[in-house]
Amino acid sequence: MDIINWISQPWHWAIGGLAIAALSISMTLMGQKFGVSSSFKVLCTWAGAGKRIPYFRIDTKGERWRMLFVAGGVLGGVISAHLLRSPEPV
Repeated sequence: MDIINWISQPWHWAIGGLAIAALSISMTLMGQKFGVSSSFKVLCTWAGAGKRIPYFRIDTKGERWRMLFVAGGVLGGVISAHLLRSPEPV
C-alpha cells in the first residue's frame, strides 16, 4: 500500500485522541505547556511590540520550539491541502 493512500484514508477518531493525549502528557512531563496561543505573544515581540508595551518585553529564546511547532502546523496544513486532496466527499 502506498503511504500517501494510507495517510489519506479516513482514520478512526480514537487515533487522533491518542495522539493528542500522548503529546499533552509528554509536554507536561517535560515541563512545557502545549498550546499555540502564547505564540502570538512571541510574534508580537518579534514584530517590535516590546518597544511600546512592557508586556511584550520577554526573552523569546526559550520559545523557539513553539514557533517551530506553529510553523510545522501551517506547513503540514498546506502540504495536506495540496498533496492529499481528493474529489470524493468524506
